[in-house]
Amino acid sequence: MAVPAHDERDFEFAKKFKLPIKQVIAPETGNKRDGENVVQGGCGVVFDPKRQKYAVAAWNNGMIGLFSGNVGKTEDEQAGILREVTEESGLHDFLHIEKIATAYPHYYNSAKNSNRHGSAACYLAVLKTANMRPTKREAHEKFELQWHSPAEILNNWRKYNQKNDLDHWVWFLRQAVGKAIELGYDSTSDSSIFYTSAYTGKGVIINSGGFNGLSSDEAKKKITAKVGGKMKVQYKLRDWIFSRQHYWGEPIPMVYCEQCGWIPVPEKDLPVELPNIEHYEPTDTGESPLAGIKDWVNTECPRCGGPAKRETDTMPNWAGSSWYFLRYCDPKNNKAFADAVKLKYWLPVDLYNGGMEHTTLHLLYSRFWNKFLYDCGLVPVSEPYARRVSHGMVLAADGKKMSKSLGNVINPDEVVTNVGADSLRLYEMFMGPFADTIPWSMEGVKGVRRFLEKIWNLGNVSLGFKTQANEKETINRNLHKTIKKITDDIENMKFNTAVSAMMIFVNEAQAEGLAKDELEKFLIVLAPFAPHLAEELWSRLGHKQSIFKEKWPVYDANLTKDEIVRLAIQVNGKLRDTMEAAA
Repeated sequence: MAVPAHDERDFEFAKKFKLPIKQVIAPETGNKRDGENVVQGGCGVVFDPKRQKYAVAAWNNGMIGLFSGNVGKTEDEQAGILREVTEESGLHDFLHIEKIATAYPHYYNSAKNSNRHGSAACYLAVLKTANMRPTKREAHEKFELQWHSPAEILNNWRKYNQKNDLDHWVWFLRQAVGKAIELGYDSTSDSSIFYTSAYTGKGVIINSGGFNGLSSDEAKKKITAKVGGKMKVQYKLRDWIFSRQHYWGEPIPMVYCEQCGWIPVPEKDLPVELPNIEHYEPTDTGESPLAGIKDWVNTECPRCGGPAKRETDTMPNWAGSSWYFLRYCDPKNNKAFADAVKLKYWLPVDLYNGGMEHTTLHLLYSRFWNKFLYDCGLVPVSEPYARRVSHGMVLAADGKKMSKSLGNVINPDEVVTNVGADSLRLYEMFMGPFADTIPWSMEGVKGVRRFLEKIWNLGNVSLGFKTQANEKETINRNLHKTIKKITDDIENMKFNTAVSAMMIFVNEAQAEGLAKDELEKFLIVLAPFAPHLAEELWSRLGHKQSIFKEKWPVYDANLTKDEIVRLAIQVNGKLRDTMEAAA
């Protein structure tokens, strides 16, 4: 018996009372590709308690990775993964070995030049000693053993995870380091970042008998049918303390009369407005600051005309923020909160972006308000938002949460003073996937600054541009590929890979220079990312109107297709050669 590891409360209960936990949903990571080879394998997160560091494979291209490989069809999973770790790293003397999790990644294996998909297991391997055996690496495995902190590893991966191929490694590392911390081996990593946790998302069913291999959505239906149940949506609504003892907030439109009790303010007297006062500091009595403003508090009872007192508590900030977006549709309307025609035109909101904490707070509250207004016939849509995206958190350079007490807070004003606003803006988009938690790196900021300097130099060189497009079709093709990539990535909130595409294009364009129309198209797609630089170069091209009034360039789909593809030649599963062929 074990506690399934997909419910947060059950997971924390099992951790607290040291009950066995069994994973039943494996996350499916990465992006599906054509022609995927199905494999079974995994990786080892190897920790040395003496160094307080983790072992990684440092490749020639600068990327570092976990020691990983395939497991034979008849081979024991743990034995196969540890074999791969030892063959690749030479490390073999383990004190503690424990399976951490399973995932189903989609990824591209550059060494074998193949798209892959399948189950991957992660094991934590804590070293007893760092004694080495001779390695047995394959010819393509050109890397060396290095030791790094988890924050350093994540910081490296953000540069090389542009296509989400490393998502399963990121998840494995967080869980494995968290387990090493729990076991008392790792005493230096930040437990607020690296910790074991329940996987609550969708994925592939494992450790569940006849349901293994199903997607979690398919499994829900089949398990429900098997036990004779019915699918039902259950909303976890809780009571909400609606009153606040502060000045700033919408007054609650109620008055208290000794004769009539609590009476609502008549609609003709709404809205009740806050009094204009100079002092609105909190009181020592626990009452709202409004309680001391007698001229405002004392009023007449709407029912009997006798003396009454206003409610002095105000509504929480969530009250106004739960419907403000509706008012944006018609902000100057004095007869209704918004005109029905304008609401129908603007709603639903195209994109709601916020932190994860908003998922169970503002998102829930505002949907509740909107559904109430919809049932009253006051808004045209039941759901207020068409799309919801959560953003990640920027950590300090040491991998910890930014805190004044720790002295690791990054002041954006200082960054702007040193390297410019465009460098700060572009780095924040380039530093990693939008939803990830990522440590800050001043080296990364400086790298982005150097990239912007390349654009500046390229733009100034191209001011003496050729009147015709480049004779070499390569630049033109790459430009259209870049426009397509940036267009798609902006829609999908993949700003880091959009910046990466720009970097690749600029490196290629430096050798040839750009014609005027080519530079103009590139500056237009650059503008949302580095507005000051793009606007300056745009004006130097002789344009009087702002670049932000230009139409977005349209790419030629024919020019985005590769003319040549590289094929892998394998013998008995081993990469022997590659060849190029017409697409």
